Amino acid sequence: MSKFAVTARFEVMSGREKAFMVEMKKQAENSLNQEPGCLIFDICINREDGSDVLLYEIYTDKKAFDDHLASRHFSAFIETVTPWITSKKIECWDRI
Repeated sequence: MSKFAVTARFEVMSGREKAFMVEMKKQAENSLNQEPGCLIFDICINREDGSDVLLYEIYTDKKAFDDHLASRHFSAFIETVTPWITSKKIECWDRI
């Protein structure tokens, strides 16, 4: 059975990159530790542009991702970092 994959790409406001990464690392840790359906939560930074951040997440299924979006820690994360984000693109995939 295929897993549910998500990529999220963020462009972070200049001067907020370090604070964003602190929050992003906490978000990844919370997702992996508190959500049984979250299997992988990788954070990648563009080598040439530290404000360009890519997430690669794998969930057991779409419901697990929906649970992630509904989690308290995700809501707190989004509330904190939204003012620091200049653009965001989320895409959902079937991992085969």
